[in-house]
Amino acid sequence: MNGTPTNGEPEQRIEHFSTPCSFGLTPLLMTGFLIQWLGNHFSQRPNIEHPDLRDLLWRANTRNGILIASITNWNPKAVEKRPAVIIKRNAWQPERLGIDDRLTPTGDGYEHYSILMRGSHTIFCVAGEGGEVEILGAEVFRELLMFASLIRRTLDLKKFSVGELGPVHELQEATENYAVPITVAYASGLVWSIEQDAPKLKRLVLSARQLAPTGRGWLCGGCGPGTS
Repeated sequence: MNGTPTNGEPEQRIEHFSTPCSFGLTPLLMTGFLIQWLGNHFSQRPNIEHPDLRDLLWRANTRNGILIASITNWNPKAVEKRPAVIIKRNAWQPERLGIDDRLTPTGDGYEHYSILMRGSHTIFCVAGEGGEVEILGAEVFRELLMFASLIRRTLDLKKFSVGELGPVHELQEATENYAVPITVAYASGLVWSIEQDAPKLKRLVLSARQLAPTGRGWLCGGCGPGTS
């Protein structure tokens, strides 16, 4: 929950994150959660471990302080040397848990299914100096590493783990900036039910005409490939 107190200090609060429980976790929700979580960390000086970063307070919808955003909303040329934390979604893959993804029948008239959805995000810490990006990368890495268990419980995930803190590299999009990647991996259960409201097809009947190509009169009037 975002807000700005009357004293001008930024405030971030993450209360019960109920959306994944209601609709299931999606890539967009995960991106938004990471933005909100890291925004909460950088919104108040006592949260920030390294003293060199305590003046880079995050404020939503401003051009001052640190930028925290999705890669789809980031323009590297516009931010110049402003420190940033850019979040990018990677691939999601379903993992089968049982035969045909089915759960044990319950006799309630529904067919119940379940899979495990695995995914990952890469968080790019960006700054104009090599030393600064190293400090920023370590700050974000430690925050996610130390609170991984709480993040997992907050989102009701089966797994949330922090991978490696990657090497420093120069950004191709903005040659005056450096970046450090951090990868997080997670797994979420997806359960759904299907209620049959129409009889299943007992058989499928198709005529040769329905299966034949329509071009150049195949199976029409006795003509086919190689005939005239």
